[in-house]
Amino acid sequence: FDSTSKYKFLFNTNIPFKTKYVIYLIFILWALIIIGHALKTNQEAYLYPKFLGHIRGQIFHHTIKKYENDYKNLKVGAHTARIMEISRNIADIAFYILDAIIPILVVSIFTNVFFFYNNTILGLISTSGLLVLFAVCYYFIPKLINLSSRREHIYLQMNEKIQDSYNNLMNIYLNNDQKNIVKSNSDLQKTYTDFYFQQIIVSKNTVLVFSIVSLIIFVSVVYYLYKLQKNEVIEKSLFISLILI
Repeated sequence: FDSTSKYKFLFNTNIPFKTKYVIYLIFILWALIIIGHALKTNQEAYLYPKFLGHIRGQIFHHTIKKYENDYKNLKVGAHTARIMEISRNIADIAFYILDAIIPILVVSIFTNVFFFYNNTILGLISTSGLLVLFAVCYYFIPKLINLSSRREHIYLQMNEKIQDSYNNLMNIYLNNDQKNIVKSNSDLQKTYTDFYFQQIIVSKNTVLVFSIVSLIIFVSVVYYLYKLQKNEVIEKSLFISLILI
């Protein structure tokens, strides 16, 4: 028994040209994905710390310039939090777009082009689904941005109040004002928690709707591919390849 006999189909010269084309295309795309991922990871490791440092440097520079003649009104706690926390959020968002959003868009565009190349109706189904996903993002993302902005505003207020409280501990103790300070901080924390909770709910709803729409698109594409293959419009190998893509 030849252990390599089961792999002979890979070297079969009688495979139809279109099937060979699909197999070669999948191999090439997979190789490009592996190479691209390695290059991306190396670039991220180099760029992320520099980008984060650049953002913090710019915020600090503009703060110094802005309050040159009004430094007494500088809210130290809020600006410290803005430099350290918001700068990290900006960097995370920027690299998330580069790391996830752009690759997904590129893959989606190539997939739709490939579907259109093989079958116009299949391409229309896939593109329609992609447009629905864009509509979902257009509806939910502004809500998430608004909630996140309001939450961050409260976060900066909390940092400023904590900073002021620590700088004025003597006055707080002398005036026996501990309860008011603690209550004020608790009220801000409650507001922050409420906005954070709302943001999480909207985020989960976004993912849920996104998942449902994606499932409907996938089922529609697979069903139409099944009909094409059953009616012998496309070959079985192409049917499997298109599902994998």
